[in-house]
Amino acid sequence: MLNDETILSLAADALMQIAFLITEPVDGDSPQESSHFARIHFKGPDQQGELHLLASSGFANEVAANLLAVEPHEVQAEEAGQALGELANILGGEVVAALGGVEQPFELGLPEILSSPPPPSSGATMVRLESEEGQLEIRLCTR
Repeated sequence: MLNDETILSLAADALMQIAFLITEPVDGDSPQESSHFARIHFKGPDQQGELHLLASSGFANEVAANLLAVEPHEVQAEEAGQALGELANILGGEVVAALGGVEQPFELGLPEILSSPPPPSSGATMVRLESEEGQLEIRLCTR
């Protein structure tokens, strides 16, 4: 299982590399309302699970705008959702590698863009990042 600091670091690095986005961890219990949701499944020899991403509209628009090289107000809702799905794919690959996927065979599913938040999972590791425009909640659920 990955700890909070590792997940935060993986996510911050991925966001900086793919979307040129600077983020900071969110302390405490002050979530913004999420409007975009994505998940990706993974399976390895000793563990399997899902990575859930829940983003505020501002965060998802900011990621999409940076990926598409447009202004945030030019981003359509569908593009914001697709950008979050792409982030789930990239971050899912980083998580699998950190769990040992470099030495062990892991399967990474296709990212799913969801219309509602995935149900909370007991025992999930949950972290939040924020940018200038909003927040991203990341849940790593393993079994």
